[in-house]
Amino acid sequence: MKRTFLLLMVSVICWGCSTTRQIDYDKAVSFSDIQSFSLDLPVDSPDRVRSTILSKSIEQNLTAKGLNKTEASQSDIAVSYFAVTSTEPSNTSFSIGLGTGFGNRSGGISLGSILSLPLGKQETIYQSLRIDIQQGDRVIWSGIDEIEIDSGNSVELQSKINELVESILKSFPPPPKS
Repeated sequence: MKRTFLLLMVSVICWGCSTTRQIDYDKAVSFSDIQSFSLDLPVDSPDRVRSTILSKSIEQNLTAKGLNKTEASQSDIAVSYFAVTSTEPSNTSFSIGLGTGFGNRSGGISLGSILSLPLGKQETIYQSLRIDIQQGDRVIWSGIDEIEIDSGNSVELQSKINELVESILKSFPPPPKS
């Protein structure tokens, strides 16, 4: 449990420092020997819908790479993931300034007002994802990425999450050692 918590904390810290896809792997591991995987459900899931979409997308991507999903006791690797959804305010608005005034060369009075109208959505939603692949107690491959999503549309959500998972897993397995 302590190891999992430590891994999650390192993931969160790494996300805070990164804005692009990051991949890291153990260069001493022979990835060509890996034939099967098991998928561990995350301890803290963003929500049931996203968790289901993420699990299915990871499973489909690894199966497409020729790996077979098996029980944890029979698999060559264990795949786990940690997902975080965050929002950032969008500062998109249109401002209009109106004014009027009167006076002469030696003085005058003016009145004004500014009207600001919001445009588009007022916050941007991001889905961050870290996928770890372990052999025994050792993480042998890890990938992190983030994508902007629109949570209001479930079809677009599924498409964006699939895009995110594909982006991360396109570098798995790494090229063979030469």
